[in-house]
Amino acid sequence: MCINIILIMNNNNPNDFAVVPQISLEYFESEVGNVNTRSDMLQLLYDYYPNEYYLKYPDFCVKKLCLDKNTLNSLNDNYNERTREEVNNWFNNSSLTIENFIYCGY
Repeated sequence: MCINIILIMNNNNPNDFAVVPQISLEYFESEVGNVNTRSDMLQLLYDYYPNEYYLKYPDFCVKKLCLDKNTLNSLNDNYNERTREEVNNWFNNSSLTIENFIYCGY
């Protein structure tokens, strides 16, 4: 398996960046089969989900699950100003279940 590494920088703060391994969709899907707990799912998303989707994923989940939009209040409205850490904290503090993630898809 080949893993490419990309560096994602926050335009507002050049000292804030994340190293995100880019893997094949096939590998990600094979790893989803190994997810048994909510924390496993959150870690898999954090470690491997592409930044362009990860930063928007809370909004997607809230919309698909018909949750109150106020649920997103702790996140920056501008996706480009969010960090992976902020989104990860949001997920960890949310009440989303592993079944919710499965329903929402990835």
